[in-house]
Amino acid sequence: MATKWLVGIIMIYIIGTLVCGVIEMTYFTQAGTDTVFGLMTNIRGISFSNPLTALTDLLLDLWYITQLIFSIILWDFSFFTGGYEIVKYIVFLPLSIGFFVSFILAVRGTSSA
Repeated sequence: MATKWLVGIIMIYIIGTLVCGVIEMTYFTQAGTDTVFGLMTNIRGISFSNPLTALTDLLLDLWYITQLIFSIILWDFSFFTGGYEIVKYIVFLPLSIGFFVSFILAVRGTSSA
């Protein structure tokens, strides 16, 4: 795969994620709905006052990060409901698949050289 295609797919993916995140944070934080980038505010860090508290904080933060990553990969934004859900499945999920397939092929191509 040509490097230009890889860079193009990655840029479309990043720009699409940022635009969807801005739309979601602008219009849906006022309604009180859970947003994808709102999950980032749940990450609170680790307090080392107690080892058990540190462990639970670490596991909780890892859980929030995992939810955030999968929500961004699957374009699980709150405004993709109803009639707009078809746009997610026809436009954005193939873009995610193309991003990860091209990334894997690029890593595989550079590692075999």
